[in-house]
Order: sequence, then C-alpha cells, then structure tokens
Amino acid sequence: MQLTADELDARLPVWGALASMFVDADVTQTREQRAQVLAASPYSLAALEAILIEEVYPVCWMNLAAVEGQRTRFEPIWLASRILRRDPAAESSTRLLELARIAVPRSSEWADTKAALAVLRQLPGDAG
Repeated sequence: MQLTADELDARLPVWGALASMFVDADVTQTREQRAQVLAASPYSLAALEAILIEEVYPVCWMNLAAVEGQRTRFEPIWLASRILRRDPAAESSTRLLELARIAVPRSSEWADTKAALAVLRQLPGDAG
C-alpha cells in the first residue's frame, strides 16, 4: 500500500482506533474514545468501514482467535508496518477480505461504534 505523508497521518489514528476492537479486553470500554477518533477523521462512514475491512481486519483478526498471547493493544508502529506491507493480491489476503466482508457488517461492536460515531458527527459545529 502506498500512501502520501498526509494520508498516512490521517490513517494512523484510524487504524489504531479500529484495531481496538480486536483486543482481548472489554471493547465496549473504549467505544467512546474510538468513536471520537473516527469522528475527527476525514473519512466517511463508508470509507471507515472499507478501511476496517480491507486494512485493519486482515492484520488484527487473529488476535480474537488466539488462545495464548492475546494483545490488549496494538503498538502503532507494528500495526502500521503490517498494514502497509500486506499484499492485498495474495490468495490468503483474498480469503481474509471475503471473511471480513461477512464478519464486519455482523459485528455488534462495529454497529455500536457506528452509532456513537453518527451521534458525534451530528453535534452542532462538528465538521466531520
């Protein structure tokens, strides 16, 4: 993935916020913070969902399936390096995208995060 410096600056906090849904912790506790980061981003809801499906999910989903060594947070540098070096044309990436396209829309946490984001973006004076 090739991003300009400005695109990378906009993506980094979004990646971190979306990755927070894949940790071994009560993700409802970070929902408001996640929604605030996403609301402050320049991305539409559709773009955020695409970033979740195409960029974050393929890198982070295994943490939810891990029995040992689960993460309670993703280090930003690790997360960015994994996302940026991923080969979306690889066969394994294609399968992960298919899985993500099914799983993400069914995720109750993503639905709740989107609802919180919508509320924040409707606040008076919010340019998001």
